[in-house]
Amino acid sequence: MALLRARLLEILASQAGLRNRSGDLFLLGLFSLLDAMVGRPMEELLSEVGLPADVRAVLAGSAPAGARLGRLYRLALACEQGDWDTLRVLTRETGIEAGTVANGYVAAAEWCAEVFCGADAGRTPSRRTG
Repeated sequence: MALLRARLLEILASQAGLRNRSGDLFLLGLFSLLDAMVGRPMEELLSEVGLPADVRAVLAGSAPAGARLGRLYRLALACEQGDWDTLRVLTRETGIEAGTVANGYVAAAEWCAEVFCGADAGRTPSRRTG
């Protein structure tokens, strides 16, 4: 799930005018479940890794309400959780169309399948006829 979030945020970076922050957004998604993965509090973990202050703030839940990275993160979570009301609000706020978010999610899921299962993941085998 963290890898899917990471890739989705990386994809959405260019749509949000944050192409130069795509790596930071990838790390935001990747680290978003670090506390669950290692069984330690996020605040403790954040003190041990070198992340940009705004990425750290989003992960700690202390980013200002209008923070651009925080909005994209909440957008990714809303898509992931099927929270369509929040998704509608955040697509208006970010200027990213819902279809773009959905396509990004599918592309991120396909990318993850390739990472975990190889290049042929997600492809339907061709059927031979005759």
